Amino acid sequence: DAAEELERYRDALGDNDEERNKVDGEITALRARVTGFFSGAAFVPKPAPREATQAFKRGRKFFSKKDHESAILMFQAGFALAPDMAGNLRELGESYDKLGRAEDANNFFVRYLRLRPFGQNADHVRARLKGGAALGTLSVGSSFPCEVAMVNRQLVPKPLPVKKLSVAPGYYKALCFNSKYRFAQYLDVTVAPGAEANIEFRWAILQNKLD
Repeated sequence: DAAEELERYRDALGDNDEERNKVDGEITALRARVTGFFSGAAFVPKPAPREATQAFKRGRKFFSKKDHESAILMFQAGFALAPDMAGNLRELGESYDKLGRAEDANNFFVRYLRLRPFGQNADHVRARLKGGAALGTLSVGSSFPCEVAMVNRQLVPKPLPVKKLSVAPGYYKALCFNSKYRFAQYLDVTVAPGAEANIEFRWAILQNKLD
């Protein structure tokens, strides 16, 4: 759009060749920018964990003073600044619950549990959701030990298998990694409300021997 406006401006310049050449250069530069006004790669926002932590702490102060509307604003800002810091989602659930907005509270509790199925406060959130949201269950197993196992980018704290863990409905992606056998595999599954889902890493070790 900017290039088109510059073209109209150029056409109205008449015999002013110096200015026309200058505008032509601007038009050429604009048309070459595939990503708009960003030069090179497209703009990707970077998390700001320090600012998100500050927002979280300010939100907790408002919460302790029972100013839940202000607390919600701080927790929303914290989550926007660093979406991987799921504590803001949990506190949003708590704040909306204090305001009597159970549906909004449950929505944020569900989002927290999906991000942090093994989080420090996950069991507390599961207990909160039992009466207000339909959870599903997820089991994760492997035919050989996983040196590292992750679910939705969160480290599984105990060796597999995980059996019928109560989780929020939604998409889950799991990783099994074993450095000794140079094995790494991702598997994914969607957990439906009230349903069971299973991820099973089925792999074997083939050994060749010469007689």
